[in-house]
Amino acid sequence: MDAVRREPATFALVLLDVQMSGMDGPATLDAVRAIAPSLPCVFMCAGSCEYTVDDLVSRGGRAVLRKPLTLHQLGEAVAKAIGTPPRE
Repeated sequence: MDAVRREPATFALVLLDVQMSGMDGPATLDAVRAIAPSLPCVFMCAGSCEYTVDDLVSRGGRAVLRKPLTLHQLGEAVAKAIGTPPRE
């Protein structure tokens, strides 16, 4: 959070785990959006996630990945979230 607060323009995307100690991913995204409202987000979630994919998308997630995930899945989600074609 401190890095986003100091230099929000240097970030192209935020990658958040849904389940984190303290503030969960959706609450963290709410705090980030207060600073950088258009910053894209990709959520990652374990199988026992308390939010549905629809919940996370409605909260501002551009993609939701289930763990375990592959680098290919992560790359595709990031590319989609920032609006660039994925690399082959």
